[in-house]
This record gives sequence, C-alpha cells and structure tokens, in this order.
Amino acid sequence: MFELRGFTSATCKKDLALDSIKQDDTPELSNILFEFIIEDSMSHFLLNDEKYSAYPCEKEVLLQDGLTCSVVSVKQSFNYRLMQNLTVIQLMFPSLIDEDSRQQVSNQSQQ
Repeated sequence: MFELRGFTSATCKKDLALDSIKQDDTPELSNILFEFIIEDSMSHFLLNDEKYSAYPCEKEVLLQDGLTCSVVSVKQSFNYRLMQNLTVIQLMFPSLIDEDSRQQVSNQSQQ
C-alpha cells in the first residue's frame, strides 16, 4: 500500500485518457494508464457539472490528498488504437468509512 501525495485529477472517460497519451516512436518504452477502483464517494469529488468545471464533458474526478491505495494488477500489452505499448495499473482505494458508519448513513437515507 502507498499514499497519494497532493490532490490527483483524473477522468472517468478511458477514451479521453488514451487520447492524451503522447505518440512516441520509441518502441521499448511503455505508456502508463492508471485505472482507479474507488469503493465509496468520500474519497473523491466529481467535476462533471458546469458549476464546478469549464469542461464538464471531461468527467473529471478529483481525488483527495493523502489517499491510501494498493496495486490490484499490472498488465502490459500493445494498444492497437495507440499503436504503442501500454501498461495498465489498477489501483484500489478502500472505503474511508467503516461498515457501522456506512450502515447508519444507509438507514438515515431510507427514513
């Protein structure tokens, strides 16, 4: 497990992330795409509304500072869309609230 330092900006749109990867003529290098698995809404803020973003169509996600995460998988492959090597690293962010607190929130929302 490790901790992210600083706020991290990401997108929910994989195509947008792939479009931002620089085309490179160096075949021995691999671009990296991080996929985040987020278990609750306490760890991030969605910037998918005009009130919060000049580009709500980008489906930006802001991850809070200091999140602890663990590596779930690392997969290397050739991406035919990019015509380049691509390494996909999946990171898991565990829930920030314990099960008792989650149950209380769930019960309150049902009332």
